[in-house]
Amino acid sequence: MSDFIQETPAALKWVEEVEQRHQGGKFGKIVRAVIWTDECDINGKLLVDVDPERLVDKVNSNPFTLLENHDPGRPKGQLLEGALFENGNGRKFVAAVIGFYAGGQVLRFFDLGLDVGIPASSPLKLPNLPDDVWIEIATDSRKVDGGWVDEVTIDSPIKVDRAELSLNAAESLQELIRIGLPYLLIVWNPFVTAVASEAGKATYAGVHAWFRKLLTRMADRRNPVLDFHSSHDDCQVSFLF
Repeated sequence: MSDFIQETPAALKWVEEVEQRHQGGKFGKIVRAVIWTDECDINGKLLVDVDPERLVDKVNSNPFTLLENHDPGRPKGQLLEGALFENGNGRKFVAAVIGFYAGGQVLRFFDLGLDVGIPASSPLKLPNLPDDVWIEIATDSRKVDGGWVDEVTIDSPIKVDRAELSLNAAESLQELIRIGLPYLLIVWNPFVTAVASEAGKATYAGVHAWFRKLLTRMADRRNPVLDFHSSHDDCQVSFLF
């Protein structure tokens, strides 16, 4: 499948331009890959049954993080950009460019020379949340049943978008539940942070109350790992419980 890029001039030109854009940044190694094709099984069903245009939109709006052994505490890099192409034989595929930190090695704060002992102060004021803001909850449906997800999302004060995770393991001792949310919701502190309006403050407070209720509902799960997942200034931020 990797030959699809080499055999398709438009795709080859695109990956070369993307690689050039990301050279010299925080990634120690930049590689190209095919992450989806329209290949079907003997019954004519797609082997990877996803909408390629939606896949490309999700990659380009919020770059996917690559993890060491699916461990959210060990990021290895990012799936940076994707695009949909068609080769000379009429086969559709999604080409992507991937950036690995330190050539694919797992980085620690110590490796980056960051002093994590310096306390960070809370912001003094935050804007209202955008009208189209949403929370994403992602689970592996083989481990976490859809009924439970229905129960924990039905009373969210803002829109919840559900996504599918795949842990690629026949047996797992833990259940990973990833909550994607705007960084503003993480840094808000009800005791010291002002919000642009009273209505905006109520939304922040409502979401935080929902988070607290979600944590109590973790008692229903079997050894869960809860990953609050966000991004800020092109950096991924995760808080693991």
